Amino acid sequence: MNALDEESKTMEQLGHRVQVRLSDHRQGHLDKDPGIVVDGDGRYWVVWHGYRPKADRVLVRSLKGSRRGPLLTVSEQDGVNFQPRIVSSGDEVWVVWVGRRGGRWCVLGRSVREMGKVVRLAESDANLAFSDVTSDGMGRVWVAWTELVEGQRRGFG
Repeated sequence: MNALDEESKTMEQLGHRVQVRLSDHRQGHLDKDPGIVVDGDGRYWVVWHGYRPKADRVLVRSLKGSRRGPLLTVSEQDGVNFQPRIVSSGDEVWVVWVGRRGGRWCVLGRSVREMGKVVRLAESDANLAFSDVTSDGMGRVWVAWTELVEGQRRGFG
């Protein structure tokens, strides 16, 4: 039996699922594209795209046991913000997403534990999308995304 079998067995033994309302919005708005990660302290962090017409936001909330942390807005401005991804790297939790700033497409990142400064990881007049993020176990965060170049999507990182 390998570690995956052990993990699956444990999950089956739980025999239930946990359901937590992350957003307090009940007006029929579409919250979508969730991601989840567990940090080094065992705290769950959930990120999602808070869709609002012309006012998209990237939102994150932590969960520890049955306690919800505060709802945090990761994106520093409303507007085009979508495709959030989340990663834990040591003591840090980072969110990466795609947005538009000043008429340009951007891949943006932010450390959410202390709500650090938003970092522009890439910027282009061309359409940037489909970002993804991982960490390497040495505290470094790695990001990849695509850019529409001459009608074709190309990968960058």
